[in-house]
Amino acid sequence: LAGEANLGAETLLALAGAHRRLADEIITAVKKQSTSDVALADLDPATRAQARSHLALAAGYYRRHADKIVLTDAAAYSESLWAAGDCYDRAGDQEAAVRIFQLYAAERPGDPRQPEARFRLAQAYQVRGDLENASTIYRDLIRSRDDADEGSGPWADASEVPLARCLLLDANPDNDNEAEQILRNAASGQMGGPDTAAFRDAVYELANHYYRRNEFDAAIERFDEALARYPKDPGATAARFKLADSLRLSAVEIEKNLLQALPPAEKVRLEATRTERLKRSIALYEGVRRELDSKDARRRTAPEETYLRNSYFYMGEAAFRMKDYETAITHYNAAKDRYSQDPAALVAMTQIVSCHLRQGDLKRAKAANERAKRFYGSLPATVWDDPTLPMTRADWERWLDSTSQLWADSEKPKTAAAPEPPAP
Repeated sequence: LAGEANLGAETLLALAGAHRRLADEIITAVKKQSTSDVALADLDPATRAQARSHLALAAGYYRRHADKIVLTDAAAYSESLWAAGDCYDRAGDQEAAVRIFQLYAAERPGDPRQPEARFRLAQAYQVRGDLENASTIYRDLIRSRDDADEGSGPWADASEVPLARCLLLDANPDNDNEAEQILRNAASGQMGGPDTAAFRDAVYELANHYYRRNEFDAAIERFDEALARYPKDPGATAARFKLADSLRLSAVEIEKNLLQALPPAEKVRLEATRTERLKRSIALYEGVRRELDSKDARRRTAPEETYLRNSYFYMGEAAFRMKDYETAITHYNAAKDRYSQDPAALVAMTQIVSCHLRQGDLKRAKAANERAKRFYGSLPATVWDDPTLPMTRADWERWLDSTSQLWADSEKPKTAAAPEPPAP
């Protein structure tokens, strides 16, 4: 009735609150169907867009309400300005969130929420990729931990792990040791025990840090700890996949060590460790595969799609490395069938060829190789534009040519092994 441009302060506040509650109801409805915490990223695209739309509208109305009463009600102005920043942040509009939290921090230096405002500003910078500004604010909060007037103790503790993440992700490798020490301190309980977010986040971040650096023994230890302590954490699925990956890749390293001259007892120990890790990796990949296959495809994130696909393929690779070729063929066939329209299926098809060759079954190997060649020929040229594929078009042509040459070179090769393409 009044017109959008002439809305009164009470109406603006009511509209802001209504849109925020609608967003919360959408998220809560999904959360009731989940066993873990639910964030916007966990929603299917349509539902996520709807929740974000309500949060963005709420933020806009809170901002307009703050402007409307800035000269008449300082406390209400503060509340609405804060709510606007919070809603922009949750909606994923980091540019707007930065502006609001910058304004809040500048205009209300004595506000009890000042440390939290600075922390939220640092988080917005971090999400935006401005790691330098984020690190500066986190360091300031940590330095002010003991300042009684600041009241920043909890936010200083909460800044430790995010600061370490910024240091690990920036372009300066010289501060990686500092980041690792911060995480070790947090994971040892210096910022609180296992029930605190700092402890939990530090354990997960250390595990991911070691995984990224190919320090697989350390990664296995930390992922095991994280999953034992926090099995229902939102990051548990990724942790299970990376633990499986760390076990598989550590087994590959052990294989290389076994080629060296070793005492018999050490060789037996390493072989047992290698086999145990490969078996564990298959079980973990299988768990990830079941979990993500049962999840609504609309709610699977891009990383989850990668974990799902690679779990199919790596189960086959682990069995292959244990020389359990029939089991490997079973897993590779499952991967091929699940991703029958994906060029990565070539990995499974060519590895099946390798399995048959290792078994000395030339007839089945030739038949599998012909199926791989037909599948390759059926793929449109555009599929090779994907930079994430494990091999280029030229690589596959060389591989298929080399296997064809095996048949020409020998009527009956002695358990010959075709070149092994990498898993996706």
